[in-house]
Amino acid sequence: MAGFLQQALARVDRSRVGLALAVCVAMLWGFWSAPLVDVDEGAFAEATREMIASGNYVSIYLNGEPRTDNILKTVGIVVGVIALGVVLRKITS
Repeated sequence: MAGFLQQALARVDRSRVGLALAVCVAMLWGFWSAPLVDVDEGAFAEATREMIASGNYVSIYLNGEPRTDNILKTVGIVVGVIALGVVLRKITS
């Protein structure tokens, strides 16, 4: 068994192993330092839900109060994707 393992390791090109190790390290570097979700992600989702429920796609409200910070692009993109999904679902069914 040990002889088979040594032969297999002898056949493997060391540069490929080094490259694979470097790719794994680069992918995992700082992986745990970034948060899984954005702090405002819940607010974006709620604002999107309120936009769709009210049908008002111009003004952004969060919990019934106007939200004036710069989330228009994020919420607008999310609403656009949801609207596209609804249209595609109606077309395909």
